[in-house]
This record gives sequence, structure tokens and C-alpha cells, in this order.
Amino acid sequence: MANDSFYKDVSISELAEIAVLVGLEKHCDIANIKKYFLDSKVVLELGAGYGRVIDAIISLENIEKIVAIEKHKQYIESIKNRFQNNPKLKIIHGDFLTTDLEAKFDLILWMWSGVNDFSNQERFRVIHKLSDLLNDNGRIIIDAVPENILDAVPENILSELYGENKGENKGENKQDEFITLTYHQKSIRIYPVNKEMMQSYFVESNLLLEDVIHYQTATNRERFCYVGIKKGIS
Repeated sequence: MANDSFYKDVSISELAEIAVLVGLEKHCDIANIKKYFLDSKVVLELGAGYGRVIDAIISLENIEKIVAIEKHKQYIESIKNRFQNNPKLKIIHGDFLTTDLEAKFDLILWMWSGVNDFSNQERFRVIHKLSDLLNDNGRIIIDAVPENILDAVPENILSELYGENKGENKGENKQDEFITLTYHQKSIRIYPVNKEMMQSYFVESNLLLEDVIHYQTATNRERFCYVGIKKGIS
């Protein structure tokens, strides 16, 4: 993943600060998808970070098990410290694409625009593997920033979060174009995604696009949650 160095260098406190600036620290994203937790007993979170989403859902009574996978060691240590010995939580330190998961899940969460960290080709691989881990009628929810991120986000907030060093970059083809943003001299690539692209990922992975939730965060940033459902073959 192109942004590995960014996540290795960003501290827990810096990541928490970004959550505040983008308006996600109070879990408004989770509030917009809360109905999907009602019939979900086993949940997988891809890219758990420092435990922001876990904190929002671990107390839900109907959830019996949360499996959180995170690639970067400093975030793993943070999750362990925050949720010591909670029997609901299983923490896996590793790269999702090279980690074998035997369980099946009712709900898979890929939140905080994790999908925007990956190129078009990488997304197909990740979403296909996620689909294989779903129970029939299970769902995957993918949070993403809008395709026109530089137009959708107020300039003063963008400058506060990313500084002045920002610009557009083109990949080998239109679907792999990315935007480079900077936070505390640390650069991150944002690969835009839209409904049509997400639809294609879902179709290739035997998922139906069930819903697209458009919402605004506490700091008035636009975001989307794409909900896919896996239908069994009758």
C-alpha cells in the first residue's frame, strides 16, 4: 500500500487529532450505519487504527465478537491498552491480504476512508477477499471521501489539516489518479472513488450495492458509506 510510510510515521496523538479535525471522533459515521448492527453478531473491522470504531461498537449487546485487523504495530499496542482482556475482541496484527482468517462474518467494516488508501487494482483484491469472508446476507460497509475531495472540503479546514503542500497527481490511468496531501510534513495519497467504481468492485465480488449513505461529519465534511450485501445462491 502506497501509504504505509504515512501510517508508520503518524503517532496515536496525531491520528486522534486528525479524527477531531475531520469530525469523526464522536463516531458520526457509526451513527449513520447503526441499523446494520442490529442483526450482526460477528463483526470484522479492517484497519482498526487506534480503536476509534471499536470504542463505538464494543458495548453493543447483540455483537458477540469483534475481530480487528491492523497492520501497524503502534496502533495494535494502543488497542490492547484501551481494551485489555475484553472477551468480545480479537486483535490481529498483520496485512489483511496476506492474513488467513477462518471465521465468517455478519458485518465487515472498512471505515474512515480506508478504501481511499488503495489503488483501483488493490481495491478489487481487498473487496473480493472481504466478500469471501461474509456469511450469506452479510454486509460490508465501506466509508469513503467524495470523489471531488478538494472541491468538497472547505479550504480553511483542508489547510488546517493538511498544510499548504497539496496537489493533484495522475496515475497510469484515470482510475489510478490520486491526490497527495500533507499533514505535519507527512504525505498521504488519496485515491478517489465514486459510486460507479464501487458498484464495479461489488459486482466482481458477488455483492449487491444495497445503499449509499451520504452524510456530513461534525466539521461539515462530506462522506459516503457504501453498503454491500452478499446474497446466497438459491
